[in-house]
Amino acid sequence: RGWTALHILAALGPATADPGAAQLGGPAAPALAARAIIQGRKADLEARSVQLQYTPLHVAAATGAGGVAAELILAGARLQAADQHGFTPLHLACAEGYRAIVELLLAEMVRQKLANLATDVGKSPDTPLQIAKKSGNAVIEGVLLRFIARHVAAENVPLEQIERITRWLADVVKLPAYSQAFVAKGYTDLDFWAEEGLKDADFEELGIQATGHRRLIEVCLDRHRSLMRGHESGSASDSTGSRSDSDSASQSSRRSDASYSDEEDDED
Repeated sequence: RGWTALHILAALGPATADPGAAQLGGPAAPALAARAIIQGRKADLEARSVQLQYTPLHVAAATGAGGVAAELILAGARLQAADQHGFTPLHLACAEGYRAIVELLLAEMVRQKLANLATDVGKSPDTPLQIAKKSGNAVIEGVLLRFIARHVAAENVPLEQIERITRWLADVVKLPAYSQAFVAKGYTDLDFWAEEGLKDADFEELGIQATGHRRLIEVCLDRHRSLMRGHESGSASDSTGSRSDSDSASQSSRRSDASYSDEEDDED
């Protein structure tokens, strides 16, 4: 299988059955054993498994082995290492819901000035945020969104805008690789850019060079603008209809009152 001793130690996973509660200390024995191997200079931190091309850090992230993950990171394991499918350790921790390991990886990304990895597709089809969404890990989504807002996005960008633009790029445009640029450069207000449109200078700033990608984004923005205007038109029609119904009801009420008064007069 191509596994080293570090792969095996990482595969032991957390001491708890609850993924979200995986502790960075993990079971003490595997972490201490990993430290001893690393300090003995007999470890290859970037050794790959035959299947999936996992490094030891990939395995630790996927199984929730917090203690081993911490030792690997401290020793210099590459955070951006990609497996056979292009997934980094952060992708795997997000998929499995190991919050403590996600936070450990994010903290190290800040220290190494690699915060953009949190929004990077790399060689995979999805960003870590997309992986968390697909896996139904709302807690991990929240951790990632707060991290992105603080360390990746332009200043004072609301979390709702970050979540919306990244989802739109992934689900509608099908180009999640541009999420990082849109968020970092402040192009997060989807409704605003649908109305204004992106100019050549905007695409240049976003680093979008491919003509086909530019055209696709423009088409999707046009479609979003049409949907916005359709919604506004529908809301206006509903409002007009409500007023008409109210007027009709009022007129009907007045007619009923008048009829009732006539009946009283006849009786008199």
